[in-house]
Amino acid sequence: MTTFSERGWISLTRVLGYEGWECALTPNGLGYIERIHLLRGDVVARKYGLRGARLRLLYGLHHGRPGLAGESFYGDPFSEREVTDADTWLHGKGLILGQPNANGNIFGPRISDRGADFLESGRSASSLVGRPADLVPAAVAVTVMGNNNPTNLIAESPGAVQVCRSPTNSASKCSTSPA
Repeated sequence: MTTFSERGWISLTRVLGYEGWECALTPNGLGYIERIHLLRGDVVARKYGLRGARLRLLYGLHHGRPGLAGESFYGDPFSEREVTDADTWLHGKGLILGQPNANGNIFGPRISDRGADFLESGRSASSLVGRPADLVPAAVAVTVMGNNNPTNLIAESPGAVQVCRSPTNSASKCSTSPA
């Protein structure tokens, strides 16, 4: 309770005639609780958190220091299915070793050299996740300023648009521009 009080999440008051303390939640404490609720609902962060926790656990076991197992995400326990999915993903990326069984579980999981390298270099296992294709822009607009005879920067980029402007900021024609 002292830590919560020092962080401004609660206020402690000694109660006269009673061998204890009275505790009241502060606005900062309420804000912290609300942030925890939001974080618990972040499915992607939960998945990333479990992958990292599993990798750190296996790294610690390999070095004789098991550490924390990462059994929950902000106090919300992981299911067996989530752990299995995390291990399967880590195994598929070559970060852990072990034998997959028919249920999708990885029997005898242990960290691989690649997994250890990721942790020791400070990288996250989830940094291996590629950017979804639907987030990659299909076309890029390029604006060239201050050149009366600009080079076409995107001649080999179908679907892109190039706008050229003269020093007076009026639109001028560029050489061939794919549409």
